Amino acid sequence: MICGKEKAGIDVQEDWVITAMRWFKENITHNAKGYKIVVCKECMPKYAKMRSKFQRRQMFYVGLGIVFTLTIAIVSGGRYLGIISYGIVITLFLYALSLVSYVPGLKRPASTQDSPKSRR
Repeated sequence: MICGKEKAGIDVQEDWVITAMRWFKENITHNAKGYKIVVCKECMPKYAKMRSKFQRRQMFYVGLGIVFTLTIAIVSGGRYLGIISYGIVITLFLYALSLVSYVPGLKRPASTQDSPKSRR
């Protein structure tokens, strides 16, 4: 994913963003390649920085939108549902803005530690 080379690595989690991008490429541009997205070991430190930065931005933008919506609700006294809905729309816009720097998560391998332990 980072270096763009075909290498073995850890699979990327297929979430709604990747599903939407694959749908767009398949149905709109008719240019679906069907690649498997992975992060190789060499790119893991760079990936971790990028993922952390994306998560911080996402939290910041959503938090900013919530603060903005609450401020609008307090100033308007909660009387005008339309004004509050503008705040919600702005929050959704800010969330979409955070997707500009989107970096998907990685699949977690199923480990034996996560499974329930049998009691004797």
